[in-house]
Amino acid sequence: MILIALGTRPQIIKFVPLYWELINRNLPFRVINTGQHYDYEMCDSLFHDFNLPLPDYNLDVGGGSQSQQIGLSLLRIEPLLHRINPSVCLIFGDTNSTLSISLASNKSDIPLAHIEAGLRSFNSKMPEETNRILVDRLSDWNFCPTKQACQNLESEGLTKNIHFVGDIMYDLANSDFSNSKISEKSVYDFGLSAGKYCLLTFHRAENINDPEKIMNILSAMNKVSKSVPVIWPAHPSTLAKIKLKNIEIPGSILVTKPLPYFELASLQRYARVIFTDSGGIQKEAYFHKTPCITLRDETEWVETIHFGWNSLAGSNQDKILHAFENCGQGSPFDDYGDGSTSTKIVDTLLIENIINHK
Repeated sequence: MILIALGTRPQIIKFVPLYWELINRNLPFRVINTGQHYDYEMCDSLFHDFNLPLPDYNLDVGGGSQSQQIGLSLLRIEPLLHRINPSVCLIFGDTNSTLSISLASNKSDIPLAHIEAGLRSFNSKMPEETNRILVDRLSDWNFCPTKQACQNLESEGLTKNIHFVGDIMYDLANSDFSNSKISEKSVYDFGLSAGKYCLLTFHRAENINDPEKIMNILSAMNKVSKSVPVIWPAHPSTLAKIKLKNIEIPGSILVTKPLPYFELASLQRYARVIFTDSGGIQKEAYFHKTPCITLRDETEWVETIHFGWNSLAGSNQDKILHAFENCGQGSPFDDYGDGSTSTKIVDTLLIENIINHK
């Protein structure tokens, strides 16, 4: 039996194609949710959007500092792992939830499979970078979304059980289910026109913990909005930081709550440009063939840069505006696989007789 660990909105999204694959094959699994993201819009709404069953177990770690989240998850997951005794624990990405589940699995002698392994931004100050480096070393199977991710692991001396499987989010973006749900109607509902607005998201600690960076980003968006509307589905943690620092949000920016997955995907597909510091949205921008400007100084998704779909602007207002004035569509590429990532992951675990071992 496989235990699948979730904790954040992106992880729930990445779980969807795997859920479909496991259900289609009638394979046993259970789901645990750490509760790192706990707002309805950030978490529970996704289970409704994709008709997913609610998790079998909830750790309810909630907010708090990163150390508190990791520590509380460890305390609550270890006895659960001993009781369930899964044949493998499967984790996604680079969050605090990912690290805590990895540590607990390692200490409990439970095999660990890491989806989205091998990514590197080479920015040691990013909490996510530390998490992913540690998790890759703890994992028994590293399922890489790109060949570059495989090369990153090999260059670090990790050569065992590295598998290039493609990006699991591409499975979802490529599915008939998703494409049937994405519509221009969501754009019209906000009073916007296709191709004539920009979408903004930002939530990374490196941005929201620095008031100057927040103000620079919002000031740049205020200037962009003088030529095209800017819509911003604001992350709760970002708004909390803005309120704490008494930063004024320009009235020209259309601020909304976090949106249901398909509304946000629709806004991504029909935007003129996406501004974001999200790793997932950088990829989704490419899936939707929408130019992206990343509000960071580096990215682990280097393919989007190399092929001209993405540019790095950080929080520098002049760089953001320059990128906006000069961005456009890039060239197609196939670095994210063929849309069968979930199948390849399950095939690998079945071949090695892991899923049905216990």
